[in-house]
Amino acid sequence: MSILPKSWALVKIVDVLEPNENGKPFQQGWSPQCDKMPAELGEWGVLKTTAIQEGNFLEFENKKLPVALKPRPHLEVRAGDILMTCAGPRSRCGVTCLVDKTRTKLIMSGKMYRFRCDQKKAHPKYLEYFLHSRNAKYAIDKMKTGISDSGLNLTHGRFSELDLPIAPINEQCRIIAKIEQLFSELDNGIENLKTAREQLKIYRQAVLDSAFMKVVSSKPLSNLLSKKMTNGYSGKPVKFETKNKVLSLSSTTSGEFKPEHFKYLDEAGLGERDIWCEPNDILVQRGNTSEYVGVPAIYTGHSGEFIYPDLMIRLRANETLILTKFLYYALSSPKIRNLLRKNSKGSAGTMPKINQSILSSVSIPFCPLKFQHEIIQEIESKLSNVLMLDNEVEVHLIKSEALRQSILKKAFSGQLVAQDPNDEPASALLERIKAEKAAQVVPAKTKRKKSV
Repeated sequence: MSILPKSWALVKIVDVLEPNENGKPFQQGWSPQCDKMPAELGEWGVLKTTAIQEGNFLEFENKKLPVALKPRPHLEVRAGDILMTCAGPRSRCGVTCLVDKTRTKLIMSGKMYRFRCDQKKAHPKYLEYFLHSRNAKYAIDKMKTGISDSGLNLTHGRFSELDLPIAPINEQCRIIAKIEQLFSELDNGIENLKTAREQLKIYRQAVLDSAFMKVVSSKPLSNLLSKKMTNGYSGKPVKFETKNKVLSLSSTTSGEFKPEHFKYLDEAGLGERDIWCEPNDILVQRGNTSEYVGVPAIYTGHSGEFIYPDLMIRLRANETLILTKFLYYALSSPKIRNLLRKNSKGSAGTMPKINQSILSSVSIPFCPLKFQHEIIQEIESKLSNVLMLDNEVEVHLIKSEALRQSILKKAFSGQLVAQDPNDEPASALLERIKAEKAAQVVPAKTKRKKSV
């Protein structure tokens, strides 16, 4: 922690909170067995942890409380509450948001709790911004307990010990206003970058679409493979290291092979099964969201290094007829991607999927190998510029997040706005409030002894 201005104070977060209905600074939620659908307006609902996103409260992320269960109004969320997830994987445990506004009859679940600022000491927005700073996140992360990153907990007791640099109330308001001004400018820049990235995606699709319009012939995919297409194998993953690594869906979702996304399997006999990837295999996502179902990627890892999972279909091109890259780009083209999305099947609430029959019948543009080489060169020449620009956008997005954290760091070290000597120092304010509370405590009456 850097040296704070003289008008500031370093306190525990619990020192700036007011009691909940339970008389305590923190209020835990309730996790009854709920209906699957969200509650309608006027009905009681229990919030899911996904309702809490960093800096955003999503009131529609809830489940309807069955009419047979009596609601608990003291757990109802209201504007001004700060909510925190207190259980879940590391990335989701300790996430906070300020509830600026909300509909009525929404109850916290048992995997979250709330706290409220004593607004004589701290502005809720000031506290929310602090909790999103890198220093606060790092401190909170160290408070989490659990035996694995997939299931951690954050207790009230541990969190209450979080150090909070507190500025005078008037300065807090100036800090909030400055943060919001700078964040607004930053968000506008980020929005422009995201728009540029979407335009690059559209251009990439146009490049593929244009390249294959020149090819007038086609063949069924099944006639262009050197080996019958097959689904992979997933098995039950384990948390310790083994020699059997199975790819996760995220290893190919982007359309490029990313070897860091895998899980371990601890089963005998897998080495003899035909479920291992070979260089130049094309892995097609058999199941995923509607956006990603059917996405292909070329496997660029080593022979026998990874198993491909059940939710992928392996294709191996017959390179006497069709080049692997030509087939990959054809499967990535808008026409085939849209066809696979349209033919994917899945009921409400389930993952859309395609099967081998659907994939086998897809018509692939076909031409002599010489022209395939030319089309590949044309595509890659144009896409190299797209990749370069996309990388630049990604770099700027990463820098934007770093800048956001830089703003928060300055804000909570007293460097973002000027101090006003007329502001009541935070330490004096806290002492005055402490004295006022002490004066309000009525000493217990002592019992008078009966005279003998």
